[in-house]
Amino acid sequence: MKLMESTTRWRALIALGMMAMMMQAAGCSEVEISGKNAADVFKDPQTLALVEAACHGDLPKIDALVKQGANVNAMGYRDMSVLGWTMACHSHRGFERLLELGANPNYKMEAIYQ
Repeated sequence: MKLMESTTRWRALIALGMMAMMMQAAGCSEVEISGKNAADVFKDPQTLALVEAACHGDLPKIDALVKQGANVNAMGYRDMSVLGWTMACHSHRGFERLLELGANPNYKMEAIYQ
């Protein structure tokens, strides 16, 4: 059972990684998906702060925001997740920390690309 769960998690991470490679991004503040930036996608100020910290790989700030109640599984416009947006920023450190803090890589996201 554990092997199956581990395999499923790795498959999800690989799929997320492949999705990230398809997204073009130079940095968090410049990431746009279908013409939308992070502030357009994440209206909750605490979630937006978490997305920005994760995109910059600011681990102490990520930890502090989560301790203050920021949700690592929060969703924005068309169900874009904090984890998905962090991938678009190409922030390995932020992505890894979100997973460590319980972010779920197994979510279904509505197509934001429509």
